[in-house]
Order: sequence, then structure tokens, then C-alpha cells
Amino acid sequence: GEGIKYAVDATVGGGRDALFVASMLPDGGKVFCFDVQESAIERSRALLAKNGFAEKSEFFNTGHENMAKTLPAELRGKINCFFFNLGWLPNSDKHIATRADTTLEALSAAFDFADKSACVISVCCYKAHEGGMEEFGRVREFLANRAPDCLRFTDEANPLSPELFAVLLGAAKNVKKSV
Repeated sequence: GEGIKYAVDATVGGGRDALFVASMLPDGGKVFCFDVQESAIERSRALLAKNGFAEKSEFFNTGHENMAKTLPAELRGKINCFFFNLGWLPNSDKHIATRADTTLEALSAAFDFADKSACVISVCCYKAHEGGMEEFGRVREFLANRAPDCLRFTDEANPLSPELFAVLLGAAKNVKKSV
């Protein structure tokens, strides 16, 4: 296929993931960026603009649990990539962190908006922060039900090591062979 056309950065943070995805988007493509922290939105918006991707990015200063009502309704079933970096924004207020309930709401929306013919949903769980282990457990359980063949990457020797889940839908499943 033609690759990624629409992507969602569910926790934009410093904007580096959004920048990477924006660099791969075709004309007319867009990355939709969510963050509860205005500072993260401003920093990311500036980073993308500085690199010439202002028109390929849209920012929402709201929690990712509001994704379903914030994303353009006509994009339901058309988004090719979602990424979630859970936990907190590096070098910021540690009291502001993702939580299991809102994360599951956002993941549910991601499955709704995903292009079933080709989509990657990546979720990186950090277990060491307060509430992190609970969030990880609930994400693992949610994905075990929704995407039982989802890939998992972690350092098995360290129980607090971050864990990356990668859900590959449709044509994205072919990527597995090259990893």
C-alpha cells in the first residue's frame, strides 16, 4: 500500500515521535497529537513547525481518553498508526502521569479509528512509576482480549523494565517477518 497517511501520537510529550512520523507522511497526511500538558503541546508544535511539518500536524491539549470525540469523525477506520508512551513526560511534573482507566479508553478509541487493512498500534508501558504496574497489567489484559497475537518486547530479566506492545493489523502483519 501507500504506507501511513494518518497517525496519532496519544501522548506527544517532547514531540520526537510525532516528528519522526510526520517525516514519513505523504502530502495531505497528518499526525494528530494529544497531551494534557500545554507545555508539551507548545514544545512539540514548535519542533514540528521548525522542521517544516506544521501543515502535517494537529495538536489537541486534552487527554488521550478524549480521542474518540476529538479526532475528525470521517477518519474512523482510516488511521494507520497509533503510538502511546505511557507514564510521565521526562523532565516534568511526575504527578502528571497516564492512568489505567483513561489509557484503556484511549486504546479502545484507537481500535475504533484504526484502518483494519493496515495499522500499527504501539504501546510502551513504564512499570516503575506510581500506578505504572497497575496500568501495565490492565493494558496487557486489554490487548490479550483485543489483539491476542500482539508482539511484546521487554527485558525479561528485569521485572520493572518497560514493555512495548505492538499490535499489527492487516498488511502491517507482514512487517513482522523483517523485524
